[in-house]
Amino acid sequence: MIALSELVGITGEQGVLHGSAVADRFAMPPYRCGSDLLVRPATTEQLSAILKHCHAAGQKVVVHGGRSGFAGGCSSTEDELVISLERMNQLEIKPAERIAIAGAGVIIETLQNAAEEQDLLFAVDWGGRGSATVGGAISTNAGGNQVLRYGMMREQVLGLEVVLADGTIVSSMSEVLKNNAGYDLKQLFIGSEGTLGIVTRAVLRLRARPAARATAVIAVERFEALPPLLSALDKGLDGRLTSFEVMWRSYHEVASEILPAPLFPYSPAYLVLAEASGENGAELQDRMVELLVDAMADNLVTDALFAKSEGDRAAWWGVRDNFHSLSRLAPMGVFDVSVPTSQVPDYLEQVELALIRELGEARMAVFGHLGDQNLHLIVGHGPEGKRVAEEAVYGALRDRSGSISAEHGVGLEKRHWLPVSRSPEELTLMKSLKACLDPRGILNPGRILSPAS
Repeated sequence: MIALSELVGITGEQGVLHGSAVADRFAMPPYRCGSDLLVRPATTEQLSAILKHCHAAGQKVVVHGGRSGFAGGCSSTEDELVISLERMNQLEIKPAERIAIAGAGVIIETLQNAAEEQDLLFAVDWGGRGSATVGGAISTNAGGNQVLRYGMMREQVLGLEVVLADGTIVSSMSEVLKNNAGYDLKQLFIGSEGTLGIVTRAVLRLRARPAARATAVIAVERFEALPPLLSALDKGLDGRLTSFEVMWRSYHEVASEILPAPLFPYSPAYLVLAEASGENGAELQDRMVELLVDAMADNLVTDALFAKSEGDRAAWWGVRDNFHSLSRLAPMGVFDVSVPTSQVPDYLEQVELALIRELGEARMAVFGHLGDQNLHLIVGHGPEGKRVAEEAVYGALRDRSGSISAEHGVGLEKRHWLPVSRSPEELTLMKSLKACLDPRGILNPGRILSPAS
């Protein structure tokens, strides 16, 4: 392990934690922080100096952002040094350019609030906004609730500053939307989970903040009705549809327990949370009403409710984000996959049958961003069934052109399943990139690719 005195010499006493001060701040079973040394650089130059030492010594490092991921990326062992980017939290909003220049440690909700003060919008949003950081969101190419309209994190990044494994600082902080001057190097690091370089700063695209929203919860009884309903809303709202979230009965019956009363007098097979944003809230809602009346006449929808206040909207999104209510399935796995929409029913049936065959039952809840083909599955697998659940969920993706990781990343949890989604040629190229940029294999070892790679 790199010497404590060396780290203190770079960051000062305030930049280094050790012993119980490290273990006490990180507890998210089944992941663990085995390291007893954590360094918190405040600048890119400090991080560069740290990595120069680590590269020379072959010291492995694990990078921490908001520590809110689901793929084990924050876990560390006794021989790894933890680098937290929490002190790299400088933030500047440039209203005229509609951009933000953000340090990797900036909390997503802080960025959203700062943009809103300038009547702007940082569009990527998800339930973990209060703990997730800019650096973590970029390293995993986070998605969330508004991908349908605004795209994933990749679509928001105009420029990056990155420190490579040997301490080299690569600054490509472009502030313009169009930049075709050679290779787009930032794309190497977005979604690479800190295995090719550590993101320190980013130039992020902001949008005009919509003045109003219209939100509806919709009861649907047939999966076959969901794709045409999505198309009708998206087309009929002229591209202003922001979210189209679907909760299967297995999920919304449990997650809705936080509400004072049921949304409908019956339990629909599917509960859709649809939201549009624009300048005129009354016009948006009137248009949604018209479209849903038509959808009801076409037997796509059985019922719908419209938010009358921000309280209604917050409560309904609270149900969507209430996956913690499924903790009654524990021990459980939280899976994040992409499946072509037309294959979703067959895929879920295949998963269910595999669970019943191997575990004797299928304790599973499903919800997701169906507008972007992303499903979240929560599977209760018992104390001994983790590998069985993984085989059921990921194995059913073979030959479906889907993905084992839609937005949560690969981390330590899914690396063994990567061949389900990536060809041998793609994996070979990934290994070549890793060897080129991190020849000593010190950056987030074992994430995405196995250490032997």
